Amino acid sequence: TAYLAARPELLDAVAAAYRVADGPVMVRMWVDRTMFQPAAPNAVRLVPADVGELNRLYDFGLGSWLPSDAVANGVYYGLRVNGQLVAAAGTHVISRAMGLAAVGNVLTHRDFRGRGYAKVVTGAVTQDLLRFCDQVVLNVRLDNASALGAYRVLGYQEHTRFEERLVNRKNVLATALLTG
Repeated sequence: TAYLAARPELLDAVAAAYRVADGPVMVRMWVDRTMFQPAAPNAVRLVPADVGELNRLYDFGLGSWLPSDAVANGVYYGLRVNGQLVAAAGTHVISRAMGLAAVGNVLTHRDFRGRGYAKVVTGAVTQDLLRFCDQVVLNVRLDNASALGAYRVLGYQEHTRFEERLVNRKNVLATALLTG
């Protein structure tokens, strides 16, 4: 079993050896310093001590667990309303050597959606990363029109489309017998 991100035209070749589950069409977007349009500056940098609150927010929407090292070694920003963390964004990877970073873990609590909070926290993370990275990328589902719009307002442009799929290796012996 593996998690696969691939361009759609490659999935038939993958299907020769793997059972390919359905999955969403994704858009990889990118921005650099010349294209970036900052958002309102009311997000705050999160620190490892915020990881409990951050995980409560992510558990609400993603069901995942984030170690404090990810916050310490990455770039995370959050937005609080009445002291409660209601939106956050962070990084999946940063390569200072390559001048490239990937934004991820963007989430707004469902009770606070539609107010531009994801744009604010994503903008804060992006602005911070562009201090030392030439380009910043992120992935978003094609069917997430509000996120696509928010990222475009920040200056992100589409780079490519791909599909995320769970794949399971077909029985190697059975495949060998069937193909000769």
